[in-house]
Amino acid sequence: MGIIFAPQGIYGYGYGQDEDQGQLSGWYVMAALGLFDIKGLCEVNPSLHIGSPVFNKITLQLNPDYSSGGSVKVVSHFRL
Repeated sequence: MGIIFAPQGIYGYGYGQDEDQGQLSGWYVMAALGLFDIKGLCEVNPSLHIGSPVFNKITLQLNPDYSSGGSVKVVSHFRL
């Protein structure tokens, strides 16, 4: 049993007992950008809600394979 749940990443599937396959990291990146989707981006046409980004200014380069290209800028004027 110890070999299946080993904490070392030597078995080819990443970190042992990391059952979310990076989903929590992906959620954090989107939340830090100030973007959130209540349905977890599972819809055919997902819609993002705007939150409070961690950064003052973010520029996302859009992939022309999936959009019209260009970029999206998120700017926060809120300062702590």
